[in-house]
Amino acid sequence: MKHGPCEGRSAASGMWHPRNNPDISSRLPIEDQEKYQFGKNKIFFRAGQVAYLEKLRFDKLRNACVRIQKTIRCWLARKKYLRMKQSALTIQRHVRGHQARW
Repeated sequence: MKHGPCEGRSAASGMWHPRNNPDISSRLPIEDQEKYQFGKNKIFFRAGQVAYLEKLRFDKLRNACVRIQKTIRCWLARKKYLRMKQSALTIQRHVRGHQARW
């Protein structure tokens, strides 16, 4: 006989709900609690709030993309610089060796 996850207690006592979790309210970037409301399974937003959240999401994604591009461009520039530096040192080494033999 298999036992379910709610064996021995009511199913509703172990359910997660946003009203039972005050941390979710503090993590929402919308300060005014009149602009959203928790339903049984969803969070309902007033007009314009979803667009505001999408803008925040877009800004975070854009900043992440810029950071990745910045890191890759830095790596490529450093790689190019080190290659040019090594080439210059090789040329100097050959010229100095040639001058020493004259």
